[in-house]
Amino acid sequence: MNYKILSSEKNIAVFWSKNLNLSLSEKVRDDIKKGYEGTFDTPVSEIDKYEFISGYNPIINSFLKTWNEVFPNKKITNPTIELSWNRNYKKGDECLIHYHSGYPDKLAFSVVHMVKQEPDHPNLWFKLDDMKINDIVFEQDDVVIFPCLLYHGVDVNTIDSNRITFVFDFTVEECSS
Repeated sequence: MNYKILSSEKNIAVFWSKNLNLSLSEKVRDDIKKGYEGTFDTPVSEIDKYEFISGYNPIINSFLKTWNEVFPNKKITNPTIELSWNRNYKKGDECLIHYHSGYPDKLAFSVVHMVKQEPDHPNLWFKLDDMKINDIVFEQDDVVIFPCLLYHGVDVNTIDSNRITFVFDFTVEECSS
């Protein structure tokens, strides 16, 4: 798993795996590509969200292992899936800067799967303090994991091809020393 430490003092880093061949339901992928947009808190394509997200378990496990090596003083375990959704960015769409704040008193991470990410699509970027971090180039089928409290966004899609992502958040427990 690749990673870039943004702040070792604050335990902030971005992790990603390149060009994953996930065995996700082709029907769900097709539904997303055809324009289904929304949450996966209800069954989509006759597949429960937990069944669908279970395809990401090897990535989450790899992330946990890498995180615990990179930040040995803040080890984490027991991921719990929270919200999930997808975005279909048509020409002119963007994702304004934001963070995911719905997990008080919990350490939480966001996962973004680049279901369709062409070279001319805008890329996911991050902001830490006053610095915009946009030097990590993500490609189709990359999966990115970052802390939910890290500001992030996507610039305007200027091409006719839709940019499509599947996103979910998960919380973790901090290991006691």
